Amino acid sequence: MRYERSVRKMYNKPTPTNSRHSGIIKFVIATVLVFPLLFQMAHGFRRRPDRAWCYHLPVCWVTLWIYGIGTLRKLLGAKQAPVARDKWQK
Repeated sequence: MRYERSVRKMYNKPTPTNSRHSGIIKFVIATVLVFPLLFQMAHGFRRRPDRAWCYHLPVCWVTLWIYGIGTLRKLLGAKQAPVARDKWQK
């Protein structure tokens, strides 16, 4: 699997649809079940002891909430505001 991804990156081939969605599905399941996030926090804290690992759980919940709302709005056909990019720095 890892070799296949590196070959796809090397030759700039698109990844199959199911592999793109599988990461999102894993994230949603891990966030809803909470235990995988606690395991990730403990594992990360053991590797690099830092207080920042305490923010892992709330950040994952906020990310899921924000992207979930955006996805639902898109599915329901809500108008998305266009972003004016003419004042962006180059």
